[in-house]
Amino acid sequence: MTMAESLQLLCEVCGIREATHRRGCGFDNRFVCGQCIPADAERDDGGKGPLPEPPEFSGRPELVYVAGPLTTSGTVWGNVRRALLIADALLFKGHVPFVPHLNATWAQSTAAGEARTETEWLQYDFAVLSRCDSLYRIPGKSRGADLEVGLARVLGLRLYRALEEVPDVPADARAASVPKVEL
Repeated sequence: MTMAESLQLLCEVCGIREATHRRGCGFDNRFVCGQCIPADAERDDGGKGPLPEPPEFSGRPELVYVAGPLTTSGTVWGNVRRALLIADALLFKGHVPFVPHLNATWAQSTAAGEARTETEWLQYDFAVLSRCDSLYRIPGKSRGADLEVGLARVLGLRLYRALEEVPDVPADARAASVPKVEL
């Protein structure tokens, strides 16, 4: 079973979908989420017990992955616009947003983009997500975004579900993180 397939399963203990699902871990080989794993059980990643809590906010700009519906509710371009509005707010708070929704333009603009499968796009998105510091989940039904949340939990990233949860980056940290570019 691939990681993407395992993340689609519901936890048989608490019933939540947005969790890291592992077979075994002390629950008679049932699928259980990272938070329901007993403290003394081994996880697939070699650790023991529940997944670790994400680190505290460092005060520096974060690379924030924006996850949410693209094709499952509303219109594609309406969902792209909503993701970009979230990205604007994250940028205003001093962070660096990554908006995978913009892949919709890529997918419709090139022959190679049009030929890619949903799985190939998710693999690309997972590669980018693995380099991020946090994930912002836009509300709405989305299998892809649910998988991205699951991977973010495996990676120990901070998860945000509302702009009020996202900390502002102090002005001095913003200035220190901006590369000096001459045009």
